[in-house]
Amino acid sequence: MKAALLLLVFICFLNRIYTRPNIFKFKDAKRIHAACQANFETHVNEYLEKLQEFDKIEVPNMAKHTLCMNINAGLQYENGDIAVERLRSDLEEVSINENKINEVVDTCGVRAPGSPEDAAMAFGKCLCSQWPQHAICVCST
Repeated sequence: MKAALLLLVFICFLNRIYTRPNIFKFKDAKRIHAACQANFETHVNEYLEKLQEFDKIEVPNMAKHTLCMNINAGLQYENGDIAVERLRSDLEEVSINENKINEVVDTCGVRAPGSPEDAAMAFGKCLCSQWPQHAICVCST
């Protein structure tokens, strides 16, 4: 009975991972995150551990890490500009609601002023506010 229950929980967990649409595909996000973690300037592991414990944290290099993730996902360029067509195509993979896709692209596809890191954080905040069920929203800074 316990084995059957554990198997059911495991199947539900796998189903949740592989059926939840996301801007990044799970395996891509994992690979991209690992690449950004390998760079000392964009490494954030100790902060992610605190985040998992629901502690309020300040992550000094979260902006650099976010930019690294976005660049490697093809969603932003190194200068901070948004890759609008890539954003649109990624959104089209997870939704057929053209009006919502246009709204997100029109709102989030405009580069925020400031450094590329500032633009990455603003882009992430925008996606989290406009598309929370699909975006990877890990920080509220």
